[in-house]
Amino acid sequence: MKKRIIKFCFYIFIFVFIFVCYRSLSMGKVDNKKHFEQIKTYDGLFNSTHELKNVTFNKVIVVGDSRMEFLNNRGSEINIPVNFNFIALSGTRIDWLTNTAINVLSDKLDKMDSNYKYHVIFNMGVNDLEFSDDAKYYATEYYNIYYNLASKYKEINFYLLSVNPINEEKIYQCFKQSGRTNQEIIDFNNTTINLLNGSDLDNMHYCDSYHNIDFGMPDGLHYDKDTDQRIVNFIANKCIVYE
Repeated sequence: MKKRIIKFCFYIFIFVFIFVCYRSLSMGKVDNKKHFEQIKTYDGLFNSTHELKNVTFNKVIVVGDSRMEFLNNRGSEINIPVNFNFIALSGTRIDWLTNTAINVLSDKLDKMDSNYKYHVIFNMGVNDLEFSDDAKYYATEYYNIYYNLASKYKEINFYLLSVNPINEEKIYQCFKQSGRTNQEIIDFNNTTINLLNGSDLDNMHYCDSYHNIDFGMPDGLHYDKDTDQRIVNFIANKCIVYE
């Protein structure tokens, strides 16, 4: 009888010990799934490999024409990361870039906050092809501007986003004088790639959204809401290298 009581007490002790240990471990356990949901602040906009700090302490400046201006104006309709800032204006060409946009951009870069890493996205060129078929000339002129900036600000990453396609049938219905073609855009992009391949700088990068996104173009030139979201997602997930 005495042995049975001792055996019973031993089992009770083991049960209590296991329960207490399990309870302690449960209280101190981190719910990784819940934690990940808390830091994924942009509704799946970024890959899971991007930690919150890598987004928060990086600033992105996007320089472009109407395509980027219209995208930025859709801020209430699409998800644009809070660390994105735009310098963009409708109808602009290379003269606006050299005379206006570069000055605005340089002022921002000269006043950089040392707590952040800066990234600059360029997406221009489609308007220059409207009245010219010399895509290689304009691609080279743009590249030289980007090269000079990248040489001056070597601590900044510069990304040349591909000039994206038009719908040649629709664009002539909405823009009667448009002389742009997708072949010219392809020539522009290929020239940019070739120049980059021969560059001696390692802070300039090419991002090929042309071949990696489906484009919806109501007027043949500008993109619909879903396309703008895909462009933002591509820049955030496939283009920028956060540090």
